[in-house]
Amino acid sequence: CCEVVQDNKVFEGVAPDAFKERMQGSTIMAARRKGKHLWLELDTRPWPLIHLGMTGSFAAVSPDGTKEVAEYVNSRVDEENWPPKFWKFRLMMDNGNDVAFLAIRRFERVRMLNDPSTEPPVKDLGFD
Repeated sequence: CCEVVQDNKVFEGVAPDAFKERMQGSTIMAARRKGKHLWLELDTRPWPLIHLGMTGSFAAVSPDGTKEVAEYVNSRVDEENWPPKFWKFRLMMDNGNDVAFLAIRRFERVRMLNDPSTEPPVKDLGFD
């Protein structure tokens, strides 16, 4: 399951609702990274490519209330304050984990690409 915030600045080249529809029912097969770019390899293409920008990060809450969040994120992250401030999309996993993408300064970007490692902007990056 997926929820999105209607933010056409962060979602680039894909409408937030199209991103949500694409993610619904998808299986995440792998997660990859190069520089500040992270992409999720799904069971079918296209795949989401997330550019973390200056302050992009993820926060997660597990069914037992355990939270994981970057130290610098300036918002409370727990079950009582969920989803966290500045969230742009959430992925609710079958196992009960809830993961949110945070874009505090809105310099972050979410795109959909068929193969992020072989397409710009990732393919144009130097070695990591």
